[in-house]
Amino acid sequence: MSNDQDVREHRFQTAGLGIAPFRYVGFSERRGPIKLADGSEIGSPGQPMGTCAYCGQGIAICCEIVSADGKRFIVGSDCVEKTGDKGIVVKVKSAVNKLRTEKRKASEAKRIAEFEAELETEELRALLAAKKHPQQWRADKGETLLDSVEWFMARAGNAGKMKTIRMVSKLRG
Repeated sequence: MSNDQDVREHRFQTAGLGIAPFRYVGFSERRGPIKLADGSEIGSPGQPMGTCAYCGQGIAICCEIVSADGKRFIVGSDCVEKTGDKGIVVKVKSAVNKLRTEKRKASEAKRIAEFEAELETEELRALLAAKKHPQQWRADKGETLLDSVEWFMARAGNAGKMKTIRMVSKLRG
């Protein structure tokens, strides 16, 4: 076998999407519903609204790739990983992780704001004030679970605040 036969062709090239090398140029997230110019909507909430040029699967994370011969196409992040093209895989993983982090932080910020508003209600304050502080030495000083929750909501980072919110949610049943 010659050396030339040992070299594998890029999967995107084999699929007829262009000539290697391929370059990642960005991505977008496409989920339904999408409003059309005429005012109508297509797609259910959360439904992937893109299509992978490599496998034909419906995709939400649409990675734009450009071939050496200038062809532009959209593929899913899973198909990018399957190529084994480390240069593209690293860039796509980084971009997708950044998007997921931004979404998680936005979701946490919304939940924290909602909980802070709930914490002002007499019903929740009474429920928490009726429970002893989780640290015995503070409970001995007369502090309550309300004092603990207020401390965490004022001083903790997102992880501590979310843990506190989950604890209170379990308490409420």
